[in-house]
This record gives sequence, C-alpha cells and structure tokens, in this order.
Amino acid sequence: MPVSQLQTEEIKWISPKNRFELYTVWEGAKYYFYFFFCLIRLAALLILFAYDYSIPQE
Repeated sequence: MPVSQLQTEEIKWISPKNRFELYTVWEGAKYYFYFFFCLIRLAALLILFAYDYSIPQE
C-alpha cells in the first residue's frame, strides 16, 4: 500500500464530518444505554416491591 494512499485514508478517517458523525452515534448510544439501565432498575424495584408485598406479613 503506497504511503500517499495510506495518508489519504487516515485523513478521510479523521475528517471533522466523520468524527462528528462518530461522536453523535456514540452519544446516542450512551443515552440509550443510560435509559435502558434506568428502565431495568425501575423494573427490578417494582419486582422487589411486588415480591415483598406478596409475602404474607406475620
């Protein structure tokens, strides 16, 4: 692989538009992951509360 081609590939990879797209995709994934995590935590809490109340109190 010629050096010039390698350099252009590198420049294309580090171009601002490409970097911005990567960044936005990563940000979106982070927010989705956070939302998913909160959802799982809420579900776990609900299940725990339901289980706690389903046990007959002495």
